[in-house]
Amino acid sequence: MKEYYDIQKQHFKAIPGKLKKIFYFDIIRLHKLLEISQYCLMAFFIALIFSTMMNRLMIQDRIRLRSIKTVELIIKISIYTVILAIVARYIPKMVSVIPFIGHWSKKYKANYKGEATYGITVAMGFAFYGVIYNYYAMIEELTYRLFPESQRLTGPATQMCQDSENKYIQAHPSCDTLKQKQVFHSVD
Repeated sequence: MKEYYDIQKQHFKAIPGKLKKIFYFDIIRLHKLLEISQYCLMAFFIALIFSTMMNRLMIQDRIRLRSIKTVELIIKISIYTVILAIVARYIPKMVSVIPFIGHWSKKYKANYKGEATYGITVAMGFAFYGVIYNYYAMIEELTYRLFPESQRLTGPATQMCQDSENKYIQAHPSCDTLKQKQVFHSVD
């Protein structure tokens, strides 16, 4: 037990030194931040282009989405997921072709601790999450079909309307779609 307390004391004594390292700034840290920024911007714009193209391919009308059979919806989501995975695999490869251009110190080793990966990962997350909203609508519809009882109705941009059974349903783009609900949900 004494050994445990000794080890913990050593760790607590090291905290001030670790805090100094966090806020220490030198030419190497500047290079790291510049490298992260460069790869972040490059990956963001490439991911933005690919995600916009993919979003155009997906179903853009909620009523048409509701009329698709569940099996077909699963197949479409699977195909788009595989395409997304492939694109996410090759964007870092495309971006890493261009070397770090802010390299002016001989002490700095580019991407030594994965700095480029940080920038690329963050950028792709922002671009894909912000643009591929038709993909999320497809997943939302599939989740509703597979787990209707456990589906929560949320989202400020989604209009909620009561149906004839006094249940709330998401209405896109208006409550007038409730009149067509039975037509499209009885396809399966």
